[in-house]
Amino acid sequence: MDIKRIFGENLKLLRKKQSMTQEEFAEKLNISTNHLAKLETGIKFASPELIARIAITLSIPPSYLFYTSESNYIDDSYSGCVMLLKLNSYIKRLYLQKIFDNMVIIFYNVFYILFYGYKMFKIRRSKYFDGWNNNIKN
Repeated sequence: MDIKRIFGENLKLLRKKQSMTQEEFAEKLNISTNHLAKLETGIKFASPELIARIAITLSIPPSYLFYTSESNYIDDSYSGCVMLLKLNSYIKRLYLQKIFDNMVIIFYNVFYILFYGYKMFKIRRSKYFDGWNNNIKN
């Protein structure tokens, strides 16, 4: 059986288990409903980033998307195991990258507020006010 078809059938089954329509699920994944329909029918295959988003959205391990009824939720093939290991490491890197990006944004905002906020406060105070008495200059 084709891996695209297995992926599509499992995607459709898992989506329906969570009582989501194609429109709702596509909106959560930030893809078109047409693209989702092609994934579910096995016409197209998802990128590793999309597989990671699907797994996160459905709250499942990514390997669930590749199980067949014959494998009984155990993938014995070496290539399948390697692909799943790569996918799991990709998801871990994706999470770490998001955490790092958020930390950088927070650090930048704090630095901006501390540095430029103080400078702007100092400039505004000296430009419009006279000393600590807040007397407005004419």
